[in-house]
Amino acid sequence: MKTLRLSLFMACFVLACVARAAQPGDPVIDAIDKAYRQAQEAIKHDSKMGNDMVTTVRYIVPEKGKTTATLRFFFKTIQTEMYMPDENVEPYYYHPLYFIERTYNVRTHKLCEQYLFDPSTEQFLFALVQDLDELGQLVERRYYYHEGDIYSKQGEPGEPNDEIIVMYQAQDLKRAFDNIIMNPKE
Repeated sequence: MKTLRLSLFMACFVLACVARAAQPGDPVIDAIDKAYRQAQEAIKHDSKMGNDMVTTVRYIVPEKGKTTATLRFFFKTIQTEMYMPDENVEPYYYHPLYFIERTYNVRTHKLCEQYLFDPSTEQFLFALVQDLDELGQLVERRYYYHEGDIYSKQGEPGEPNDEIIVMYQAQDLKRAFDNIIMNPKE
């Protein structure tokens, strides 16, 4: 009898797994995951071409010690035209940001944050954030954004409304990049 129950349980479990695998995923999340994979491929190419900017910041966090944060910004270079007052047309280069990676240390842990932007619209799409929980264990959270709002939050629970803080962090980093590289204001 025990063997029959175990066999039935295993059969149901296998069927549930197969049914889950056969279901199509969420189209918004699938599209963002695809954009993330494309960004990872583009980073390999753009880093070799010099379409990245790296900034290192060293500072002290009270009660935690010295911290080093490294920010890497990845962008495209698009040539367009600028019409001058004397009616001449000059080439103009614009650098749309598509990915930011921030790595930093907390005590002996190296943590990472990643921010994905749509390279054509520069709309914020996704964030992957690593953090330490109250026991000092590494946790990871994924934030998916669609049309300017949080769409899905996956991973360990964080602070209430942390998806808003993540969105502001991404926007602040993008503004810093635009100011440094002198992209035109909207």
